[in-house]
Amino acid sequence: MVDEIRSAAPIVDALCAHPLDAESILKLRYAARNNTVERGALANWASDLDHSALSKDEKVLRHAAFSWILGVGDRSDSVKSLHGQNAHLIRGGLAFDKGRYDEAITELKAAQTAAPKSAKIAIELASALRASGKIDEALKVLTASESFAHNDSDWWVQKGWCVEVRGN
Repeated sequence: MVDEIRSAAPIVDALCAHPLDAESILKLRYAARNNTVERGALANWASDLDHSALSKDEKVLRHAAFSWILGVGDRSDSVKSLHGQNAHLIRGGLAFDKGRYDEAITELKAAQTAAPKSAKIAIELASALRASGKIDEALKVLTASESFAHNDSDWWVQKGWCVEVRGN
């Protein structure tokens, strides 16, 4: 059964076959939250973590990321032991999901500082700014990222929502 689910979940399998970074974490989130087969595959990867041959740091990162993406409690509080860009991204995502937009913005700005050319992180930051009502700031982030993010459909969705809210 696990092999059947994994063979039908090309996005999750392809991303989980390599060490995770912020971009791959966001791609996993999108896939798992928008496709039940991908979500099932990610849940299987999560359940296999303790028995995998991954490094301790990679296991901690994956535990925190998978818990956030799947919306399950992080019983080990693994996110507390993370540092750097991935930690800021996951903490920002958790805060956003709980409606704590100012906290999400702070964390996502820190993640963007670590990866200023990341389209996905710029989009996440713009989304948090928009959700908090800071439309002009969201549009500034989107404008600043246009040269490297304009091919991402999520960038256009965020920009469209911001423009719509402004009434332009």
